Amino acid sequence: MQQALLTIGDLPGLRVIDSSVVPVADRPGVFRLIIKIEEDLVEGQVYVDNRDGSEQDRQVSGEVSVNGLFGTGTEIALAAYTSLDHPDRKKFAELSVSAPLGLRGTMVEVTGSTAQSNNGVFGRSGRRESESYELGLGLKHPFIRTSAASLWVNVELLQANEWDKDDGRLDSKDELSILRAGLNTRLVLDEGAVTSASATVSVGRDAFKHRPGSPLANPDDGAAFTKFAVTASHLQPLGGALKVYAAMRGQYSEDNLPDGEQIYFGGARWGRAYDYSEIAGETGLAGQIELRHLIKADALVKHVELYAFADSAATWTRGGEGEPDTLASAGLGVRAGLDDHLTANLEWAKPLTRIPDGQGDLDPRLFASATFAF
Repeated sequence: MQQALLTIGDLPGLRVIDSSVVPVADRPGVFRLIIKIEEDLVEGQVYVDNRDGSEQDRQVSGEVSVNGLFGTGTEIALAAYTSLDHPDRKKFAELSVSAPLGLRGTMVEVTGSTAQSNNGVFGRSGRRESESYELGLGLKHPFIRTSAASLWVNVELLQANEWDKDDGRLDSKDELSILRAGLNTRLVLDEGAVTSASATVSVGRDAFKHRPGSPLANPDDGAAFTKFAVTASHLQPLGGALKVYAAMRGQYSEDNLPDGEQIYFGGARWGRAYDYSEIAGETGLAGQIELRHLIKADALVKHVELYAFADSAATWTRGGEGEPDTLASAGLGVRAGLDDHLTANLEWAKPLTRIPDGQGDLDPRLFASATFAF
């Protein structure tokens, strides 16, 4: 019964707010399960930050979903990302449609996405542009679903196409068929501790590599690739209002991966004193630790969380060949929930090793972000 209730709550836009078991009149030993559900027909959020380059470029991303349009548990979602200050340099959009398959929590999803970027350079120094499209079909299923432990398996088939241009001339083209399979788990332990982990294997093949003489085949990429990726995190209460959070992310591949399959560090999650995608490689490893102190809410602010963090990351080419690119940072911040919809974050971050691409020294950097959910 617990798995059935949780599975219903996993459906897009649905929340189980109450359940009860009542006897059926005139039928001794027979009971009826009554579930009270709330449904949100439209959900979404908008996120803005200034974490990209010396110009303090403002990034904005958003997503909106319409639930139940084609039946209970169905969802149509649109996500997008760009720069407010230089929208011509980076654009991303994704449309997805998902629906339940059967009554045991299985979900099927169809996705389509497009991305465009350029280095913003004109003239003799050269303009580098890239454009990509992806179509995907995915399936996920909960093998274990309880309030204390969950285990999901997911499989996804992708068709990805990417073009790279130098000064307007087509330089290379990748046409990839990619199969991904993974496991995701979440454990709720004693005293409110929570552990989450995932493991994914991806196998890809470049169609152009099997067309003899193709002038568009990328000579630097392998005809096929395999990569392994893992993530893990743990949240541990320390007593009172203190908690410690630790997380890691890693990827390993011995193949020369196309850009879209490499691992990137730098930005709001890994390498917080650095710009997004500061370092990249086929193989990479990052870790972070954060000490949190929650301040009780008052009439004006729902909650305030003070935190201190440290993080580090490294990337290599082809399974660890050569010297790694590394970065490390530390800092302080405050998160505030202003109401049920708006949260804000202010962060002071100090680069410890690598000089950020967006500035010429190791001076501290100040970042701000806000999220509005509806």
